[in-house]
Amino acid sequence: MHARAAGGRDGHGPPGQIRVRLLFVGERSAPRPRLGFRGELRPARAGPPAVASAQPDGGGGRTVPLRGHLLPGEPLEEVRGDARPSRARRPERGAGTVALSVSGVVPTPLARARRQIWSVGGGKGGIGKSILTASLGWQLARMGKRVVLVDADLGGANLHTCLGLPNPEHTLGDFIQRRRDTIEEVLVDTGTPGLRLISGASDFLGAANIKHAQKVRVLNRIKALDVDMVLLDLGAGTSFNIIDFFLISDLSVLTVVPEPTSIENGYRFIKSALYRRLRAAAPHEGVRQVIDDALDPRSPRGIRTPLDLLAHVERADPEAVTVLRREMASFQPRFIVNQVRDTADIPIGHQLVAACARHLGIRTTYAGYVHYDDSIWQSVRRRRLFMVDAPMCRAAEEVRQLARGLLQGESLSLPWV
Repeated sequence: MHARAAGGRDGHGPPGQIRVRLLFVGERSAPRPRLGFRGELRPARAGPPAVASAQPDGGGGRTVPLRGHLLPGEPLEEVRGDARPSRARRPERGAGTVALSVSGVVPTPLARARRQIWSVGGGKGGIGKSILTASLGWQLARMGKRVVLVDADLGGANLHTCLGLPNPEHTLGDFIQRRRDTIEEVLVDTGTPGLRLISGASDFLGAANIKHAQKVRVLNRIKALDVDMVLLDLGAGTSFNIIDFFLISDLSVLTVVPEPTSIENGYRFIKSALYRRLRAAAPHEGVRQVIDDALDPRSPRGIRTPLDLLAHVERADPEAVTVLRREMASFQPRFIVNQVRDTADIPIGHQLVAACARHLGIRTTYAGYVHYDDSIWQSVRRRRLFMVDAPMCRAAEEVRQLARGLLQGESLSLPWV
């Protein structure tokens, strides 16, 4: 859950206050208890959480005073706590559960200036994700951004090779295994001003299957890095670890190449990420069970698409479907078609956008494409980044256009050439 501390000229109250709305999610006929809240609000920057509490107010919104070190307008990374009936009594069976949402906050310059996290994923390997991530990071650094590249392909890390670097002495594995206390200790200077690297963790057995607590620790520290941009180079497939790295980003990029297997796997990746996101946002176990059933191709409920899922949940719980619709509306990944060889390959991005709208009910964007270029693999052989080795080639210019377009939120429109 994300919010910002309101206050001062930009907020809705005195410094150190937010707006908390407590919602009772359950059967329409169930009595609505008077609700209170007590919990923690964790700032995005490193630091102790603030403690918040609200007295019962009949389930409506309430301004909550904070005790801690939050700045007016500061982004909040996490809201944790309990919303519960004001009187300690056993709720009636089947009455429902309590959900929490945060609202009533105006963005501030501080909030708008926070770092951006971009993730670059794909449904299969061998489609150029790592080279694309390295090239985008290099270009963003040349544009004056402070950039950290993170090799999140934990079982097959090779981002350092794309940058022409030797095997780093310290990797993400050292942080995961607690051989290094902070993630900053495994940062590697790439030789390009403004560009640093956190190399992957393929140096220990089970690197690709880190535990949930380890993953959460890595994600939290990545989100706290003091930089302008973090670019995550993800592994192939649809494991929970890969999808969770994809979902934490402010901008999620899905890379495909003009091959049927890549296109099919890319679509499946987006579908899996969407269901993972919906399940995490589900307000109670009943909705999570419906989502789990929807993932079964032989679902007894007859749910075949996310739109079927929304229709099913709406009939049982109109309040819960509002949460799911909001999550679907905010999930807007971008497509990049890589290794384009023919003009006929370029519209693939538009076809994927149309398929996601029609079958998944989500709005995606075609960010652009990069042509296949011999300069790329020749540079990899020389252990050099092609943006440095062949800056005037067509692919390099297309990467520069992609970096500018992604920063500005642009999409590719007709004509394609």
